[in-house]
Amino acid sequence: MRKVAKSSEVKRLPTKKPNSKLSREILSELQALGFSDYEARSYLGLLASSPATAYDVSKTMGIPRANVYGALENLMKKGAVQPVGERPARFVPVPPAELLGSIAKQTSSRCDRLATLLENVDTEQHQDVVWTIKGEEPVNDRIADMLDRAQKHIWIKAADNILKLHRDKLKAAYDRGVHIVIILFGTDVSHFNFGKGSMVYLHEGNGIRIGDADNLFTVTIDYAEAITARMKDDYLGAYTRSEPVVTMAETIIRHDIYLAEIYGRFGKEIEEAFGPYLVRIRELLFSRTQVNHMRERLRALGLIEKDDKVLSSVAAR
Repeated sequence: MRKVAKSSEVKRLPTKKPNSKLSREILSELQALGFSDYEARSYLGLLASSPATAYDVSKTMGIPRANVYGALENLMKKGAVQPVGERPARFVPVPPAELLGSIAKQTSSRCDRLATLLENVDTEQHQDVVWTIKGEEPVNDRIADMLDRAQKHIWIKAADNILKLHRDKLKAAYDRGVHIVIILFGTDVSHFNFGKGSMVYLHEGNGIRIGDADNLFTVTIDYAEAITARMKDDYLGAYTRSEPVVTMAETIIRHDIYLAEIYGRFGKEIEEAFGPYLVRIRELLFSRTQVNHMRERLRALGLIEKDDKVLSSVAAR
């Protein structure tokens, strides 16, 4: 326990007000941790100048005197300040690193305990819900969380430049025995192949993005969860535990595996029958916008002549 100094030992320092711009940011973060406005301002005031009396804090931080005493009392209960004198009472702040370390430890323990308690709550699960997730960080966080929790298998259809952000999570899952299958848009299969129990297929045998859907990132785990996300611009994902939707997502990936295997065996015959990159089938099934997008993509890759004729040899490239 801290030693409480006698009043005669306390040297009073001149009061000063913290930098206003920095103060606003600090106050906002302290309030996010559960401090009231007056508590946050009192703690910040003591950091700027202490030991200080309640009157000093009130005057420096513009807190009504009727409220500052309650704020300081609450801060003592939270372990954020310590009294160091009695006549008049003066206070010093607990060092920020010590305070935040204590809050972090308590919060972590509380979350662990609460997670255990919530697991035992008998609730009706609504598995048919599809959750919308917006933003690059939230989408990637949900994908990472799924990869961390996978126990049996992870199936993925994704572009290599996005998937590389999650390679460490995939490797950790593989190391704990999770079976991994990847349909890859890109070229570097070896970068995501971790060994036996890990399979990587180039999409349609070449890994080249052609349609709009090729910008989607799809992950399923353990036949139980799935997320499909648009991984560009404003990033938008749809996450679910709905059995029919998860089955649909896994069926899409499974059929891409079939197609990759078939391309590996009958690539030339497929090109002769349906055109390179299945353009003849795609043009029958795509909307006009999707067809235009496909042709723009092929043109950008140098796979379409000026007269919009698809080069017959592109599949071999």
